[in-house]
Amino acid sequence: MQTSFALSRASLPIDIPGSHERSHAGPSRFSRRGDANDLVVGTSRPRQSLNISKNELADLIARNLSPDVLASELQRLITSNLGRLTADGRAFTSTMAPCAVWNALSHCPYLTHLTIDLRFNDRHTIETALRHLPQYDPFRNIEHYELKIDQYPANNPHILDRISQSSFKQLRVSRARLDDTALETFGAMPKLEALDIYENPEVGSRGIKALVEAQHGTGSRRQHLKQLKLSRADDAMLEQVSALKSLERLELSFSLCTSEGMRKLGAMRTLKSLSIESSPLGPGGAAPLATSASLQELSIHGCDIDERDIAALLESKTLTSLRVNGEDVLRPAARRLSSVI
Repeated sequence: MQTSFALSRASLPIDIPGSHERSHAGPSRFSRRGDANDLVVGTSRPRQSLNISKNELADLIARNLSPDVLASELQRLITSNLGRLTADGRAFTSTMAPCAVWNALSHCPYLTHLTIDLRFNDRHTIETALRHLPQYDPFRNIEHYELKIDQYPANNPHILDRISQSSFKQLRVSRARLDDTALETFGAMPKLEALDIYENPEVGSRGIKALVEAQHGTGSRRQHLKQLKLSRADDAMLEQVSALKSLERLELSFSLCTSEGMRKLGAMRTLKSLSIESSPLGPGGAAPLATSASLQELSIHGCDIDERDIAALLESKTLTSLRVNGEDVLRPAARRLSSVI
């Protein structure tokens, strides 16, 4: 007669990675990783630095080529770059009319990823580039269309209006002195799928609520935000975040949330990936996430959780990846379970 038995993963010995050493928040697992792998315009190798020291698009435009030659040269750059193109503000501040540049880009059939990176431009270049953003959708089949702004006061109503009327799918506006009104503007963007508003301390629960309400619009504006990055979020903000019915990936850092905020996130039906860094959840603070019916990937770094959290999370029926302080927790637990069985 065979005897069968079940052994819970949580009943195994638990060791919290990094619990005996000082925790340091590591790089984001799904927001900053893409930066390091972006391709520089005109090359076929990964970019090793965030700072664009060479911009072949700007150099090409500065040659004042005819529209046909410009389109041909652009296609050459894009093809050699496997469909990816990163441009800074200089590409739209040359002597050539910006509309000619956008027209040439829109006629490149192999362009799949376009990033307008204004993080390393001066204020005049940034404002000029934003002023010439097309107020229509220049691309029909592009997969990735992103705008990046950093350390620039983007809360100017005119600037916000130009951004909101664009067709960007990804928007990174970090350290930009945004307030709650800006999020309502971003929420109304017709194609926005990913929003990074890292280090904008004036954004609060009212702003997140405005974002949610804007996402509850009709037609093409309804429920399309899939990724969100926040810092300094509290439980009130997370309660509003939990109302985003299309959200799949969330990143939190330097937040003041508690187990109550985690309980709100655990009740979401669409959230698949969650990263929490340098946020004092405390013992038992992450345990409510174990009840999530959708969460598949969870990364917790520097949040002062304890064995109770790990035990609860190991009981999750949906998690396929669990990292605590940078170390994989699920696989060692699975190996120990296999050896016991």
